[in-house]
Amino acid sequence: MRRLASSIALVSLALTACSGGTDGITIVVSSPGTIGIGPQRVLLAVLDEETNEPRQTPDVETTAVFQLGDEEVGRVPARWVWAIEPIRGFHAVTFDFPAPGTYTVHLETETSTSPAQLLVIADVAVVEVGEPALRSATPTYPAFPLEAISTDPAPDASFYSLSIADALVSGRPTVIVFATPAFCSSAVCGPTLDMVKAAAPSHPGANFIHVEVFENLESPEALTIAPSVVDWGLPTEPWVFVADSAGVVTARFEGALGLAELERALADLGV
Repeated sequence: MRRLASSIALVSLALTACSGGTDGITIVVSSPGTIGIGPQRVLLAVLDEETNEPRQTPDVETTAVFQLGDEEVGRVPARWVWAIEPIRGFHAVTFDFPAPGTYTVHLETETSTSPAQLLVIADVAVVEVGEPALRSATPTYPAFPLEAISTDPAPDASFYSLSIADALVSGRPTVIVFATPAFCSSAVCGPTLDMVKAAAPSHPGANFIHVEVFENLESPEALTIAPSVVDWGLPTEPWVFVADSAGVVTARFEGALGLAELERALADLGV
């Protein structure tokens, strides 16, 4: 992924890492500036101190421990989420942050890792859970050719039949995927979009929309960020949002997204 100032970026695995742990270094994969107060989904990983590579531990029971200053403010179980199975995965945790501030977080199994810092802010630019989804006028098919509005090598035309704006007033829940399979340097966009596409047939009562992150797809040297990406405040890609039938965001996922996470979000909406 690339930086939004000129394009879109995947969060560096080395972000906010601290050294000196007992068994690996916790790293925060979620983008800075996207974590607010209240319940928030955070992606974490463990960096091996010898190889400097993330550890892939899908079958290890793991707990995330959060501190604010010298006080432990909570510990929650971590769920393993594959970004690219079986190559790259992360620990996903949902934690209820009580206040803004600089927190530390470390992961515990039979041993503990060293902590990473995590900045929680009061005013997050990205559309948050509980907020109305923005009614962006995204391009649709067949008004535009699929190759002009998607870099998915095997696009599902139904994912482009409605704009975000039209889907949010349809009276149906909506899943929105912001991703750019062809220009996502992390290679996470394609797998994320494929996972959402695979889930769609089991949920005929919901709208599913893919929004390409860039415009001018026919001229890669002249790519520009899609207006909807700017509207939604997205500093990275991919992102997946779930909105209820009233158009209110009920779940949001940055980067890696597990099928079970999406299924839970849709089950909560009865679809």
